Amino acid sequence: MQLAALDDNMGLERFIQQSFRCSDRLKSYQSNQETVSTALLHPSEPVNPSEPEPMIIESGKLTSAERQRRLTRGLCMYCGASGHVRLNCPLRPVRTSVSGIHSEIENMHPLTTNVQLTTPSSSVAVTALTDSGSAGNFISALYRSLIKDLSDSTSIHRRCEPINLQIGLFHQEDIQFLVLEGATVDIILGRPWLVKHDPIISWGFGEVLKWGKGCFTDCFPELPQPTQESLSVCTTSIESRIEKQSVQIPDIYTSYKDVFCPKRASQLPRIGHGTAPLT
Repeated sequence: MQLAALDDNMGLERFIQQSFRCSDRLKSYQSNQETVSTALLHPSEPVNPSEPEPMIIESGKLTSAERQRRLTRGLCMYCGASGHVRLNCPLRPVRTSVSGIHSEIENMHPLTTNVQLTTPSSSVAVTALTDSGSAGNFISALYRSLIKDLSDSTSIHRRCEPINLQIGLFHQEDIQFLVLEGATVDIILGRPWLVKHDPIISWGFGEVLKWGKGCFTDCFPELPQPTQESLSVCTTSIESRIEKQSVQIPDIYTSYKDVFCPKRASQLPRIGHGTAPLT
């Protein structure tokens, strides 16, 4: 009832702290009520030390007779001993409290990334938290002034106007955020954002390795198309053209002009019968 009467604008962090206080008060009230009820039933009944007391620990539910016996004698409902109640039983295993879980969560390192928010009048770099357990996309009230630049005549309390969100060099989108009072991060990208973009995330490095198929048509700008103009290509040669030149044979070797023929230069001369080769 106390949580239902709280103001909606108090913020998520203050709401969690208030719930912890209410839980502690409720536990303290239940402990006092159990102590008072057992004292009123048997305020001064002595306990015979020689009488053996059965101790049933974690053996299942107590029978009606055993439960009635412990109630009438003011015994612990957990171990059956006297002098304390079930809430303060030394044999009862210690359970992790809500406050202990909360302290462990605070020591964890969430996945955050740097993004760029752009409006028609300004642009600012902020830190975004990727939270798969969040039911929506939220923005801190610290950036209410940035959102108001879109519409000066509109008083924003719950949802902002669409603004441009850029992640990395190319991924861009127009997105609406819910204003979250008292948030400890600038932006929370929740499950709806993850379902829409279906990114593959490196949780160790905190980076988006790959975007979903729909992002290549909706979130990336159009790639530049190659021009259709023709490009002329010129060729050149660094060697001069080889021209055939006639062979000038000296007069003294005119009778051997067949030897100087280029076609027959690679052929050996035929040796006639009874002649010896020249040496």
